[in-house]
Amino acid sequence: MANSHKDVGTMYLILGMWSGFGGLSLSWIMRLELG
Repeated sequence: MANSHKDVGTMYLILGMWSGFGGLSLSWIMRLELG
């Protein structure tokens, strides 16, 4: 586990970015499959 708040913030930021990219790519795949 990360001890400093900065590390935790960076970890959440990266996690959020990955979640955003995953959601976008997933919606694109769904759209292409259904399209």
